[in-house]
Amino acid sequence: EMLSYIDSEAPDDERFKVMKNLLLKTLTTNPEDSKHLFAYQLMLIAKKLTSGSLLILKAAYEIANDSGLKKKFNLNSEYIGYNNWNLGIAKYLGHEIPSIIEIEEVSLLQLKLIGQRTHADGSGIKYSKTCRLTELGIILYREIEKGLYDKDYI
Repeated sequence: EMLSYIDSEAPDDERFKVMKNLLLKTLTTNPEDSKHLFAYQLMLIAKKLTSGSLLILKAAYEIANDSGLKKKFNLNSEYIGYNNWNLGIAKYLGHEIPSIIEIEEVSLLQLKLIGQRTHADGSGIKYSKTCRLTELGIILYREIEKGLYDKDYI
């Protein structure tokens, strides 16, 4: 499946690294272990991500885990508004164009990697403390990070 994916969709370098590392993890995990199935499911989710979505996951994860970044990007209150989150992520990524973040938001929501907007007008967000990342989003990003930076991973 990995080879046909590479042939058919020509992934960019970042997506290719993520897919390769998650595939290697599924192959090195004991098939009897339930972690094998979970790693495979993570690989299928990662396969659906664009490089833009991966950057948003990275930004949200790093901001959520660094109080200095939360303060710098105005994401340090208990209740974060959607516009603050969107602009904070855009600034972290080196631009101030929230509409780019909005484009990727749809797929991240569908994959349940970030929380829904709240309030009738969509002005709030779920999971303020984790910069909108769901539990699945956090786990997926950690696995991606391990695969990209841990020599023992591959």
